[in-house]
Amino acid sequence: MFTFKGKWIEDSDDYKFTQVISPAKVSETLREKIVKVAVDAYRAMGVRDYGRVDLRVMNGTPYVLEVNPNADLSPDAGIARAARVAGMNYAMLSDEIVRLAAHRYKLKEPRPRIISLRLKARTAGSDGVRAIPVGSFKTEKKQVPHPVRLPLPV
Repeated sequence: MFTFKGKWIEDSDDYKFTQVISPAKVSETLREKIVKVAVDAYRAMGVRDYGRVDLRVMNGTPYVLEVNPNADLSPDAGIARAARVAGMNYAMLSDEIVRLAAHRYKLKEPRPRIISLRLKARTAGSDGVRAIPVGSFKTEKKQVPHPVRLPLPV
């Protein structure tokens, strides 16, 4: 369990001595339970493209604490760390989120590609921050027919 100091105050003991283990060391049976509960919570809340489900396990049962549909996307955040464990670097994670959104909005142009902006990340091992050019999000303009005006009855 992270305290406020453990998450944000870099010179605190909580921050210095908080060890992140990713992925968590759990049995295959518990892993399957966690995955099912997390996916069910994600879907129940209508989250799209990406998000984070916070869980705690008590006596072998996972419990949902929070579903966060707008989780921190910085290179050293939990979702980026989880993506690295799954074999995705930060650019691949960003590109996948954009791909999912572009598919959902049925963009007609080729999907946007990630460009790299090198910014200092908060922790060692982070691979910088990526950005997407705003012009990549142009969508086709739909022709909206003008309404037909009928005469009002007198």
